[in-house]
Amino acid sequence: MSKIADVFIEDVPLIKEDLPLFSYVIPEKLIEKIDIGKRVFVPFGRGNKLKRGIIIKIWDGSKENLKEIIDLVSDYKIIDDVGIRVLLKLHEKYFAPISTILKKILPLGKSKKGEEIIKLIDFEFEKSLSFREKRKFELLNFIQESGGEIKLRILKKFFSSKVINDLIKRGIIIKKYEFPKGRKAERGMIEEKKFENVKDISIDENTILYGFTYKERWNYYVDLIKSYVSKDKKIKIIFPEKIEVEEFYKFIPDEVKIISEKITGEEGKRERETILKEIYENKIKILIGTTISLLLPLDENLLIIENESRFKELEDILSLKIIEFVRTYAQEKNIKILIGSLYPSFEALLTSKREKFNIIKKKFSLKNIEILYRDSERLITPYIKNLIIKSKNKKIFIFYPRKGYFQYLFCDECGYTSKCPKCKVPLTYFKEEGKLICKICGYEKLPFDICPQCGGFSMRFSSPGIERVKEKFKKIFKDKIILELDDWITKGSDKKRREIENEFMLNGDILIGTHLILPLLKRVNNFIFIFLDIDFMLNFPEYDSFENIFYLILRVIEESNVNQGKIYLQTKFPKNIIFKAFKEKNLSLFINDELKRRKETKFPPYYKYVVIEDIQKEYLDEFLKLKENDDEIYYFNGTLKIKTKNFFKFKSIFDKIKYEKTLRIKEF
Repeated sequence: MSKIADVFIEDVPLIKEDLPLFSYVIPEKLIEKIDIGKRVFVPFGRGNKLKRGIIIKIWDGSKENLKEIIDLVSDYKIIDDVGIRVLLKLHEKYFAPISTILKKILPLGKSKKGEEIIKLIDFEFEKSLSFREKRKFELLNFIQESGGEIKLRILKKFFSSKVINDLIKRGIIIKKYEFPKGRKAERGMIEEKKFENVKDISIDENTILYGFTYKERWNYYVDLIKSYVSKDKKIKIIFPEKIEVEEFYKFIPDEVKIISEKITGEEGKRERETILKEIYENKIKILIGTTISLLLPLDENLLIIENESRFKELEDILSLKIIEFVRTYAQEKNIKILIGSLYPSFEALLTSKREKFNIIKKKFSLKNIEILYRDSERLITPYIKNLIIKSKNKKIFIFYPRKGYFQYLFCDECGYTSKCPKCKVPLTYFKEEGKLICKICGYEKLPFDICPQCGGFSMRFSSPGIERVKEKFKKIFKDKIILELDDWITKGSDKKRREIENEFMLNGDILIGTHLILPLLKRVNNFIFIFLDIDFMLNFPEYDSFENIFYLILRVIEESNVNQGKIYLQTKFPKNIIFKAFKEKNLSLFINDELKRRKETKFPPYYKYVVIEDIQKEYLDEFLKLKENDDEIYYFNGTLKIKTKNFFKFKSIFDKIKYEKTLRIKEF
């Protein structure tokens, strides 16, 4: 009998494998080192391509027809058996491909990279080859001239895989693997710390902490840390954004930093290895990170989720809410959750009622926001103009989440709109490039005058973007330094983003931008924040668009309460329930109205909501056959939407398409 490991291969194409688990023999040299949750290098497929995987299970069995594990990627666990169970449960419940979510939930990084080497072993190869196999002679001579072995990636630049594989089969050359031996970073021993004046507090049941600003919550977390560490307990704190991890780490006192570590996914391989090592050696008591650190094997006693309503990126990747993920994790690990925010999400509020969460609540101020009525098409109204003129020596933020110069090009006669042929969204005009560009995939085309649908000469631009708004501001406020910040300008570059932020902090007067401007509010005191045009967001097709606007405004209110900011929101619809709730300082108005609307229109929390994009209409008949009286199914332009109380009735179809299509299942 041999030791066998079931390995989850990290990057197998999803269409080929439902759950890419493969069994490998554990070689004698690794038996003492191998453990569940460690990453390994394995040979995969016919060509024994080098792959990384995570060990899920170890058992005794026959090694017949099984390949051997090559080596360890890391000496330390990246996940424990609880984390593995959570992944498998959510995979089953939400049809979420594990390979898709691993990079979001674990800090895999690039790790140390194994190299595939081709080595010549038959130096009398002339006897094995015929005179016609000239190409193979050339390859073997090439290896000889390189000292008898060469990296496979270099060899493939000059010779085909067919030639290489044939020589491997004939035993003339072999493939082996080489791993660089990286230096291990050591940061010295971490001293045991005894805190003074420790408040004896603990979270004995799942708890929601709200009504407190983030500074007040952070102080509470520090008190919790000291209390837990003094009892030899550990805490994991998860933030929605990297910048908040950095800000909180700066906030905590030095005596807490000594026993803490932060991880956001930007760490190098040596730094990641050190963190895993110190978790294993029980040196880290407090782990602060993004979702990338959620399943790291800390053996924590408390899991803190900060601002859970803002984990949108996780929802996009996993198709489920952060609260469902952490509830599953906490139940498996038998630990408690603390959710902290200025105002909890709908999911948290309803979950707390169903499961009897403890509530720690404080009333917060809504006095810093003013709702302005805009009765014309003009964006920069006289009120806004006078406000900016009077606001001397104050940093001014203009929130305007529309990229480009104009949002779309359309025909004034027939209504035709120029769209991306792939993404089916209107093309945005960018003045600097002089092109219509898709903001999703980057597809480009030149503007045109003649409508391809009706042949009319009435194509015109509509809906100004940030570029045009910035241009208008520069004409009005000629003495102001005006900057722009959105992800089209930064192109995803953190360096470019920091350059714009630093320029604004040092010299800028007005910053116009999208959601990227929000983290800067933490660095500015006594600011002015203007929602220039938020009305168009009311028409977003998503059922939760009102909810997203509500929590966006709350985020800015929280920053204004901490840093003495003032918020101005101009709208054509001041009687809209969102704006009315803030104006009357009664947020329950919106919550109650929104829940009533969702109940009437069959959306979460009253129904499950499933969206499948780019699906052929032929599947519609299969779904309709399983439809029950209370279900609603819609199909339009390749998108299927389902409202149901039980989406598992469609499991057979979901299983068939889940690795070809993205299933977005929303519930709470």
